[in-house]
Amino acid sequence: LEASWNLGEWADFSRHVQVLRTLKCPSSFDKSFYSAIAEIKSRRFSAAQAHIEKARQLLDPRITSLLGESYSRAYSLIQDLQSLKELEEVITFHKTGNEQRRKHIYKLWQQRFAVQPSDDLKAYQRSLKIRSIVMDRTEEVESHLQFAQLARNSGNAALGSNVLWSLLEDF
Repeated sequence: LEASWNLGEWADFSRHVQVLRTLKCPSSFDKSFYSAIAEIKSRRFSAAQAHIEKARQLLDPRITSLLGESYSRAYSLIQDLQSLKELEEVITFHKTGNEQRRKHIYKLWQQRFAVQPSDDLKAYQRSLKIRSIVMDRTEEVESHLQFAQLARNSGNAALGSNVLWSLLEDF
């Protein structure tokens, strides 16, 4: 599922989501999250919003519980909430015909990158993948170069190199 998303193989991604939806597990964050992405790619924004709301409802009690223990234990769930918010912004980006509104959303995404902890490669990569739903890598070269640099600085030179090679392939 993640590999299909990373590679932008949306047909494969949709097939994986269909399998995930048929699994017997009642409700899970992942099922709702990935279903929302598939619905956005299919331009079914109301269905996507319903999956986002379901995912948010599933996170709420878990975050409340973990925040009572410590912020660091709840951090990954807070990142999940941020991803849900970004999916909602992707929906707005898709639906609006207003170029000023799109520029505002893009500027907001850039500002988030500026304040995101530089050692949190997973969150940075997820944000880039969410944005890839509406933006091509060629439109986001600077962000991908920043990510490659962060990966390299974090000791993950292979990931940084892969990002750079994938950018080269797009041009």
